[in-house]
Amino acid sequence: MVRCKVRCLNTTQTWEGFAHAELRPVKTGASPDAAEDAENRRFWKWTPSGEVSLRWKRDAVPDDAKKIDVGAFYYLDLETAQVDVARWNLARIEQTDSRLEVELHMSYLEKQPEAPSFTGGTIKLGIDNKDAWAPFLSAGIGSAWMLTLTRCG
Repeated sequence: MVRCKVRCLNTTQTWEGFAHAELRPVKTGASPDAAEDAENRRFWKWTPSGEVSLRWKRDAVPDDAKKIDVGAFYYLDLETAQVDVARWNLARIEQTDSRLEVELHMSYLEKQPEAPSFTGGTIKLGIDNKDAWAPFLSAGIGSAWMLTLTRCG
């Protein structure tokens, strides 16, 4: 499993009945709470860049989305999964000596989950922590992933 910490920058609702949230990896100094800022500093050191975009139908709100508030911090956990249950596909990997850039896109499932879930999204991360590279590199492009979003605190 790979964990990063993100903060919700904004949420919007469309007239078509969808909602959208934009999240970014935490930055140092993002929280007035000293203990939380120390944790943010540890996460920022290893995942200093990226963006997360999530979309869902407003009338079928996934449990994860019920908790999304502007300004709040979340743990975003990614782990490989079987294709028939995964909602995300690893679409891009770029590697340099010091950084791994990954991009995941939400996938379409033939059998839709019974519980409400996100209907679209993109996750882009720049990861400097080489210990976190292995799951992405070993799984490879096209691999299936699950996302869990948990509010911090």
